[in-house]
Amino acid sequence: MTSAGDCPGEILLDIFDRVAERNPDTYRRVEPWDRSDFYAYRTRIDALLACARVCKGWAPFAQLMIYRDVHVVVFHEQDLAHDPYRGERRAQSDLVRALQRSPLLGSNVQSLQMSLLQRRDNVISDLVVLLALLPNLVHFDLTVDAKDLIKPFAETDIASLSRSSQVRYLALRSTPGGVQLDIYNQLLRMFPSVEVLTLTFHLTDEVYSGAVDRAWAAGVLPNLRDIRSARCVNARAFVLIPLLQHAPNLQSLALTEVWKEEHIDSIPRGLQHLVLHNAWWTFDVTRLTSLKTLVMIGNEPPDTAILGCLRIASPTLEELALSVDVLESAQLVEEIENIIHQRFPALSRVYIEMLEGYNLNLVLRHGSSVKDMIQRIGEHLPGIFITLTPESHFDQFKAPYAEVQRLRIVKG
Repeated sequence: MTSAGDCPGEILLDIFDRVAERNPDTYRRVEPWDRSDFYAYRTRIDALLACARVCKGWAPFAQLMIYRDVHVVVFHEQDLAHDPYRGERRAQSDLVRALQRSPLLGSNVQSLQMSLLQRRDNVISDLVVLLALLPNLVHFDLTVDAKDLIKPFAETDIASLSRSSQVRYLALRSTPGGVQLDIYNQLLRMFPSVEVLTLTFHLTDEVYSGAVDRAWAAGVLPNLRDIRSARCVNARAFVLIPLLQHAPNLQSLALTEVWKEEHIDSIPRGLQHLVLHNAWWTFDVTRLTSLKTLVMIGNEPPDTAILGCLRIASPTLEELALSVDVLESAQLVEEIENIIHQRFPALSRVYIEMLEGYNLNLVLRHGSSVKDMIQRIGEHLPGIFITLTPESHFDQFKAPYAEVQRLRIVKG
């Protein structure tokens, strides 16, 4: 008779993936303010811990799954009002001790979500120690709480971590207090191999007083190919615009609440994929002559912004995505059809996003259902694949960018 401990490791890992309801192709952050999200994560961990107790043969594989994606989060409603991060600080300290006792566990960690808390004098040194224990870290999701100013990283620590870092997905977030400009620049220097960068933060007020050096200090990021930016309207002049100017190989850019078009010159000409979420302005995409994908989604984009972009977009466009909320006019649908006919010979796919609350029997103002609208567009645009997509299809391109296609560790 075959025992549970005789099951091959590859099969066990597949089983534990299913037990934990983990999508191996997607990284998803745990939101500490979302009760259902937080408890779903805790349930998955409890299930893996139960698997680890089945037998000695299962324990190391279950442990590998537990430490593959580490989320140091505490549901904030359960913490003391004057210090909501006390539980996170304790969990971070426990994690460091566990990794120091068993260094092999640290090599299993591919994703880490945590907060950088200003309420301790040794906050920077503790983070440096933790990162040094994670040689295969690929995804780093960091929230900075800078209610009080954080002491900058030592140059020796930056140099040491940057030489060994494999981080390719970096998310920088902040509480309303904001992020210090020098901390932001130092974090980018620590992870020079970053390929996907998520920015959802504000800068601290000091940057506007002229009390700090506003010069770009992160250097060129040659591997950066994907930027997702939101909630950093007051940081764009000092953060996003210089970043775009120092990312020569950028391929994909997702923006929420698009800023005025005078900053378009900062985007590299070779950009291939542009996502505009709740765009309020006509975005001048004329200079983006290699553009292959244009996505304009959300509840806000007016007809003028959509048509304005389509009329000047490069004929290289292959994919187009629009929200059904903006296709409520027969005239607008007709204008889009005409523009596609005239300008986009390479267009092969059109995605229509179904916003929450809509359904296939939705009756639009022009008297047809969404199904009828797609059939009508299809008749006028033969050879183009047209499909309805759920709102979740575009989740990884919407703030707060809690989901992202997982980046694999490349050995070699």
